[in-house]
Amino acid sequence: MSLPSYLQYRRLQTGIRQQERRHETEAARVTSHSQPNHLDSTTVDTEQSSFIIVTFSDVNDKNNPRNWSFTKKVCTTLILLFPGLVGGWASANDSTIIPQAQKTFGVSTITESLSTGLYLIAFGLGSLVAGPFSESAGRIPVFVGTSVIFMLCILPSALAPNIETQLAFRFFAGLVGCTAITTFGGCVADLWAPNERTLVFSLASCINFCCVFLSPVVGSFIGESTTLSWRWTEWIVLLASGISTILIALLGYETYAPKILSWKAAILRHETGNDRFRSENELKLEPLWRRLLNSTWRPFDMLIHELSVALFTVYLMVLFVVSFTFLTGYTYLFGGIYGMSQEIVGLCFLGLVVGILFAAGLAIPLHIKYSRDLHAAKAKGFESLPPEDRLWFAIITAPCLPVGLLWMAWTSFSSISHWSSLVGSTLIGVAFLGTFISSYLYTFDAFESSAASALSVGAVVRYVAAGIMVPVSIPMYEKLGVHWTLTLLGCISTILTPVPFVMWKYGDAIGKRSRVARKKALAEGRHVQPSEGPAPVPLGSV
Repeated sequence: MSLPSYLQYRRLQTGIRQQERRHETEAARVTSHSQPNHLDSTTVDTEQSSFIIVTFSDVNDKNNPRNWSFTKKVCTTLILLFPGLVGGWASANDSTIIPQAQKTFGVSTITESLSTGLYLIAFGLGSLVAGPFSESAGRIPVFVGTSVIFMLCILPSALAPNIETQLAFRFFAGLVGCTAITTFGGCVADLWAPNERTLVFSLASCINFCCVFLSPVVGSFIGESTTLSWRWTEWIVLLASGISTILIALLGYETYAPKILSWKAAILRHETGNDRFRSENELKLEPLWRRLLNSTWRPFDMLIHELSVALFTVYLMVLFVVSFTFLTGYTYLFGGIYGMSQEIVGLCFLGLVVGILFAAGLAIPLHIKYSRDLHAAKAKGFESLPPEDRLWFAIITAPCLPVGLLWMAWTSFSSISHWSSLVGSTLIGVAFLGTFISSYLYTFDAFESSAASALSVGAVVRYVAAGIMVPVSIPMYEKLGVHWTLTLLGCISTILTPVPFVMWKYGDAIGKRSRVARKKALAEGRHVQPSEGPAPVPLGSV
């Protein structure tokens, strides 16, 4: 528990004690079978006994993270984003010091590239089981605990005397490093209303991916430094992780509302002597082992049976494969063709960063338009817009991926300025962020409570595929050459470019036939008929 979390707990305890003193005359009723009407609770009957369900006092209760001040929510969001940025930075920091590390360990380029590949593979695998831990322990303990373990994995990686030690601890670092990003997504949902979440998620994604592709820039300068060892790429990660852990321990508030209500129930049980006080989460929460099991198989079940999940999973997989194979491919493109030094090759990653920032700028007017459309829909009596409205960003930016790849493929000649290839990489950065944000927001809206499973399987597939392709891309660039490797990736991405438009056009009909929709309709006693096109959802309906 962090210091602010402890203070949260004490304020909650003080508030309950003050509430008790104001209602001393009702103390006798607390220990009886009647419900105390002053303790923000309701009574429910189970098969064994009657429990008193603890709730927030009202919709404006300041203990609810959704009701915190705007400044407090922004500061908390930024603090809790920090560990995820460190994890993202670490995913690419070793890619540009491969020549120095392979010389130290006496291994091949492909073998040393596994330090990046294994981290990404573990990053994907860990995302399957990261969520349930924060549901049991709360957000802050998971942030602090996994950050400490992450540092304990990065330390031996930095000190590794041989390649086996480096690869093993890079793998374990990736396994726990993903937890910060997964848990941060839950924190955004804890703090921000759905409409606010759109912009927050977009900006957070932009910052995170900028960190990923700025990492090789710094790493390339460390690699060619005459004063710093290549191992400083790991020391920087260790220092940044230590700073983020301290910040969360000193400034991080607990944002998970069910956990705060569990605290409240525990305080009431202690203060009143009545063991019937429970939070709703305490009654409904399954054992950790069962939730870990569900979080492992359910995402793959959705991948098999949900067409939209499968399409966007494959699309994002190709997007990540393209972007992360650049970690090794830029050496062949800018180093091999243009004869650039290691430092300058690292600087070329700024093209991707510029594209990501440009896409983030596009996200703002699109968010404003979506907010206006949503406000107009609510004025007409509708609760929300169709999920397909989230896909406009992807429809606009998706063509940039094949255009950028083919542009780079056939203008990357020594007789043509390297600026042409950099412009092509900027287009790829635009497609990367635009498609990622759009597909995520669509999944949030389309699958609601099942969205976590749909998104986690996407994370597994794209990170594992990217991790595998990092070492595989080296012989690809060597055997096929830069031009044909990028052409191959460009042709594959061209085939997938219509996916956002197809989902916008037919997504509603596809969604109505999904197993998630049928199960939801069955639970509500409805019969789902495929509609002719996307339509807003009226207030009071599904």
